[in-house]
Amino acid sequence: MSVWANKHYVNESLRSLRIHADRAGRQDIRDLLDDPEKGYPAALAFVLEEITCTCSLEVLEPEEIGALTSFTIIADDVERDEESDKVLSVGDVFWADRQAVENEMEILARDGFYDVRFATRGVAPEDTVAPAVDMAPAPAM
Repeated sequence: MSVWANKHYVNESLRSLRIHADRAGRQDIRDLLDDPEKGYPAALAFVLEEITCTCSLEVLEPEEIGALTSFTIIADDVERDEESDKVLSVGDVFWADRQAVENEMEILARDGFYDVRFATRGVAPEDTVAPAVDMAPAPAM
């Protein structure tokens, strides 16, 4: 196993999903990052594939759980409707909220680990709050 993840607790209020890469995994990530035709997207896809296959985690689209972000969201204990594939519930949700300011694949290749922040627990789409203000149509000119 070259890349894997586990929940990392400093204390109950400070926790994360720690993604680890051993020497071989770090080299695989570095090779992808250094390839001008592959780069960051391929490195991220490789890491997400590795941790979802080996660690019972799932990468979710933000809209699947009503999240208002474009960052990567990873969750455990995802329950989906068998017919529609709609997310019914999730366990712990983690999000890579620093993707806009740091390259987590560079950090993982360099340091051998990267912490993805804990966001919430047990959120489901029906738990999301409706907008507080209804958007009125703009008046015709």
